[in-house]
Amino acid sequence: MSIGIIGAMDIEIKKLKERLENITVEKIASMNFYTGMIDKTEVVICNCFEGKVNAAVGAELLISKFNVSCIINIGVAGAVEEDLNICDIAIATSTVEFDLDTTILGYDLGYVFGVNKVNMECDKTISKKLYDISNKYGRATLGTIASSDKFISDENIKDMLNYKFNAIAVDMETASICHVCNLNSIPFSAIRAISDTCSNMEYREFLNIALDKLDKIICDYIKLINA
Repeated sequence: MSIGIIGAMDIEIKKLKERLENITVEKIASMNFYTGMIDKTEVVICNCFEGKVNAAVGAELLISKFNVSCIINIGVAGAVEEDLNICDIAIATSTVEFDLDTTILGYDLGYVFGVNKVNMECDKTISKKLYDISNKYGRATLGTIASSDKFISDENIKDMLNYKFNAIAVDMETASICHVCNLNSIPFSAIRAISDTCSNMEYREFLNIALDKLDKIICDYIKLINA
């Protein structure tokens, strides 16, 4: 079994990358892929860069080139659900690409061709295990994560995402990775630490605290599946 871990920013994957034993590095499509062992499990970590297209390319390479058995997306996100606070954990049960807009053709906002739906499902088993582990480190919430090629700081968009899609968090990569995994029938989930509330808060202030929590959760997950 080989687990693919994908994060947009190097800082999001830095702690896990440092845990890899017998590490090898391969650069493809300008992205670095780090292969090694964590607790007797092969892990391939991709630093895909920000944005939906970059994330999709990274995910496809993890599947087609590195033959991973599943993919987990890690990183930070903005809270959409009002009850989510800084450093809480959002775990995806489904995802939405809300900037896909063919409503003029009669489709619903976010409708994904090929997958042929708006809400793309994540793997229930992975999501549930991540949720159970996350609750040891604070508050965790399961739900829909929305993605677009825009850093959301508009309260009106935040309210729309919560009302229309029942989204709990928003980022720039999760839904596109889920899109690729759905097309390839590869199990996928995403775990995001809340770094901002989609307002004018400076997310970098909380980045290291949030990512330290993610590192612990992923390591516990790997130990769990090896038990």
